[in-house]
Amino acid sequence: MSQSEGVREINFEGKRIALIIRSEAKGEGKTLFFSNSEDGFQLALAGYPSGHRVEAHSHLSGTTAPPISQEWIFVREGECAVSLFQQDGNLIDIVELKTGDGILIYDVYHALEAVKSSEILLLKQGPFNPGSDKTRLGSQ
Repeated sequence: MSQSEGVREINFEGKRIALIIRSEAKGEGKTLFFSNSEDGFQLALAGYPSGHRVEAHSHLSGTTAPPISQEWIFVREGECAVSLFQQDGNLIDIVELKTGDGILIYDVYHALEAVKSSEILLLKQGPFNPGSDKTRLGSQ
């Protein structure tokens, strides 16, 4: 995994639980992968100069199953705070996100608070049923 300015990894008990990509992170003319090859999401930042082309392609489906549940939160506008928790409810960290920032959350309890009015994009692995595919902290 490549690291660059504007990227922060949060680890707890020897495992990555979150990856924050700040708006100031740059691809600098190449593709930087931040996730590991075995992660459910492959997160990369690509910096392309004017005129660069990526050849037409498609991705094979059904060749792998995600090993863990992940969620990507991207703040299009506003400011949010994402809290990360242990299984027992103890707080691990609070990450403040501003316009242009994103966080990839790895299979850990989390909460989100809009510090300012916000528009966020959420990407979850699917299929996803909000009624049955979510466990609330303290309800297990």
